[in-house]
Amino acid sequence: MSSTWSISVVARILLRQICRGDLPVGRLLPDEAVLAPTLGVSENAVRQALCELNAAGILTDGPGSAHKIAPRSQWRIPGPKPTRRSRVVARSIHDMMHSRILSPGELLTHDNLAKRVKVRCDRRDIDDALIELAASGLASPRPGAAGFLVGDPKRQR
Repeated sequence: MSSTWSISVVARILLRQICRGDLPVGRLLPDEAVLAPTLGVSENAVRQALCELNAAGILTDGPGSAHKIAPRSQWRIPGPKPTRRSRVVARSIHDMMHSRILSPGELLTHDNLAKRVKVRCDRRDIDDALIELAASGLASPRPGAAGFLVGDPKRQR
């Protein structure tokens, strides 16, 4: 298992956004109060994720209490590399959202997705697909419920 799997879900979502270029290298990140509602999590969860990304060398300290995205050469962990199967799973979930098979606000868990996705996949593929959907604004992590909530596909980032 790669070291990126040991960091929190929120940190993995932010890392995915950074690797996709949604949050470019050298840019100052918005503060926790701005990031929390866009990710659908608490400010405390964002604060923890920022600390984890800072410890991994992905973020550096910017002016004041701001965080700046560091160049990849400074990262101490590899960026995420979704597998082909996890991309297929993400596409399948995305299609279920657009066809309203999955409704906004519905809880997605590994167990219920494994039964609904028509692709052979394992827990890691589903996990990675959910992180990708969350990075796109199509799902929000729900740590207490051990799953993700379906977002509104019309509000995709």
